[in-house]
Amino acid sequence: MTAEARLRALARLTCAVLVCATTARSESVRFDANVAGNELTIAEDAAAPVQRLTVDGKTVVAPPANPNYFERDGIRFRVPDTFPRDGKDVYLIVEHLDQNIAQMAVRFDRDGGPATPNVYRPAAYAGAAALAGYTATGTGTPRRAAFQLSAPSFQHHQRNGGDIQIEGVRSLARVTLTTELPADAVEQARREIPQLPKPQLALQKPM
Repeated sequence: MTAEARLRALARLTCAVLVCATTARSESVRFDANVAGNELTIAEDAAAPVQRLTVDGKTVVAPPANPNYFERDGIRFRVPDTFPRDGKDVYLIVEHLDQNIAQMAVRFDRDGGPATPNVYRPAAYAGAAALAGYTATGTGTPRRAAFQLSAPSFQHHQRNGGDIQIEGVRSLARVTLTTELPADAVEQARREIPQLPKPQLALQKPM
C-alpha cells in the first residue's frame, strides 16, 4: 500500500469514528428537587402549586391537592426548547422516595398542532411505555422508574404549558429526560423493586 493510500484509509477511519461519536452522544435535561435553576422546570398553577415536602432531610415534590376524586392529577414539567425534537423516542428516569402505594404513569405531549393554553387536547397526554419500576409500594426507600416516550413533540400543550405529566408519585426527588436510555437504567430499576417477604405460615395440605 502506498503512502497516499494509507493516508486515505486513515482519513476514512477518522471520519467514521467521528460520525459514530456524534451519533452516540446523548442529550439530557434534569429536574432535581434539591437544586435551583433546573433545565426541566415544573409547570404549575399559582392557585394550586405542587407540594414541596421534606423527607429524611431531603426536599421532594408531590402533586397539588386534588379535590376531584375521579381525575388523576400529577406533576407537570416543561421541556426546554433546546432539547431535541426530531421525532425520535426519548426516555424518562424518575427517582423518588417511594412514600406511597400507586401505579405510576407518565403522559407526554405528542400533539403537533398550535398551542392553545389550558385547553385539553388528548394528544397532549399520550401514555408513555413503562419499562421498569413503575409501581410505588410504600417502602420508604429511594427507587427509580424508567419510561419510554414515543415521538414526542413537546410543544407545551399540557395545562400551564407543560410537556410531561408524572402521576402516582408523592415523593419525587429527581427526573432525567434523555435521548439515549442509559445502559443500566432498566436493570437498576428492576433491582430496586422490593421482593415479596417469605410467608409466615405454610399450609400442610394446600388446596
